Amino acid sequence: MYHIWIIRAMVRLLYTWPRVYGAAPCGQKVARRPPARDGRRMAGTASILSARCKQGRLIITDDQIRIENAARQQAMPRSMLTAVAHELKWPSIFGLGGAATLIFHGQGGASIQADLVPPKKAQEVLRLLGY
Repeated sequence: MYHIWIIRAMVRLLYTWPRVYGAAPCGQKVARRPPARDGRRMAGTASILSARCKQGRLIITDDQIRIENAARQQAMPRSMLTAVAHELKWPSIFGLGGAATLIFHGQGGASIQADLVPPKKAQEVLRLLGY
C-alpha cells in the first residue's frame, strides 16, 4: 500500500514539474515574463547597508533609513535623524548568532525600531551613522 502512494507522488511531480519550474514540455520554448519590479523602491538610490531584522529588511541609503517587507515600508529621511538607541539582546557566541535592537529617533517624535538585527551589522549601522 505504501508503494502506491510513492508512485502517485512521483507521477504527480512529473506532471506538475513543467508548470511549477517553467520548463517547456517536448522542447517547446517558454515565454519568460520579465522580473517583477518593486514600485516602492526609489530609483537612483543605492543602498549603503542592508541587514535583516524581525520586521523585514533594514536598509540604509544615502538619504534615508527604511525597514521594508512584503506588506509595508517604514522610512525616515537621514536629515530628520536625531539619535539612535542600541541595545544588545543576546550576545553572539564565537561570532555566531546574537541579536540587537536599534531604535532610530527622529524629529517630531518619529521613530523606527529594528529588532533582532545581527550584532555585527548593528555595529556597522552605528559606525555608518556616526554614533
